[in-house]
Amino acid sequence: MVALISTALTIRGSNGIISPGDADVDIVRATVERSRHSTTALIGEDKDLLILILHYSKRYHKTIYFRSDIIKQSKENKVHNINLLKNFLETTLSCALFMLTQAVIQLQGFSALVKSQPFVN
Repeated sequence: MVALISTALTIRGSNGIISPGDADVDIVRATVERSRHSTTALIGEDKDLLILILHYSKRYHKTIYFRSDIIKQSKENKVHNINLLKNFLETTLSCALFMLTQAVIQLQGFSALVKSQPFVN
C-alpha cells in the first residue's frame, strides 16, 4: 500500500520515500536533501520531526515548510518556515547565552570585589 501511494505521488510530480529504518530521521534527511534543489514541505504531527528538521536543515538550502497533518477546527493550521524559525532561534539563543555569560561575569567580578574589600564592623 505504501509503495502504491509513493508511486502515485511520484507520477504527480512529488517525491515519496519508503523508510526501512527510523522513519523520523529518514523523513527529515530526505526533506533536507530535497531542499538542496527546491522549496520543500514536511507535513506531520510528530514534534520530533520539528526538532529534527531544525537540527538537520541548512541555511544555504531552499526554504523548508513544516505544518501539521491534523486539521484543527478551533485554531489556524500554522505553516512554519523552518529557515526563518531556525535563524530566529539561533539569534535569540545566542543573544540569551551572551546575556547570561555577561551576568555570570559580572557576578564573578562583583564577588571578587566584595572578597577583596575589608569589612569594618
